Amino acid sequence: MKRFDPDWQNYQNEIKKGVIINGNFEQIFETIQSAIDAAVDGDILTIIPEIYEENLTINKSITLKSEDEKNIILDGKKKGPVISIENAGTVSLFNLNLKNGKAENGGGIFVKNSNLNLENSIISENLGGGIYSFVSVLKIENSEIFKNENNGNYFGAGLLVNGGDLKLINSKVFNNSDSQEEISLNQNSEILIEN
Repeated sequence: MKRFDPDWQNYQNEIKKGVIINGNFEQIFETIQSAIDAAVDGDILTIIPEIYEENLTINKSITLKSEDEKNIILDGKKKGPVISIENAGTVSLFNLNLKNGKAENGGGIFVKNSNLNLENSIISENLGGGIYSFVSVLKIENSEIFKNENNGNYFGAGLLVNGGDLKLINSKVFNNSDSQEEISLNQNSEILIEN
């Protein structure tokens, strides 16, 4: 298949919504989940900036990115976590804006037994906390996590790490609704903050 780098400004005049895998414009997926399902380990999925009302499940090592986090919204519609990542190897998320997720833990992102790299992204207005990580490794860089609410079950309305490591680089976790802590670490979790 022919592959080329997109000129996003010109391309978006023709295609307003969809997902490209590995820069291949010969197959454009209408939903993010359908592109994830078709992807294999190591694939890069590029999302055309728009509003997507989806609850995504990722169980493979992929990269999910947009060209512009300010003009893309992944809206969970309060039907579950915006993104669930489980037994996935390494998942990288770039330039995404996740909101309106709902879960007992991790309304924005739920991560279990995986490595997550989150960069240049916004996690906000989720119920059940911004990010919940269970036995996983998180690296969060140049991102903001704010205005998330937990359900009163646990600490850490912004970030709750339950077994695993967290590296927070030049990122902000603030104005999340919780009686105790913005970030909570349990079960021998470790945190490294670089700002």
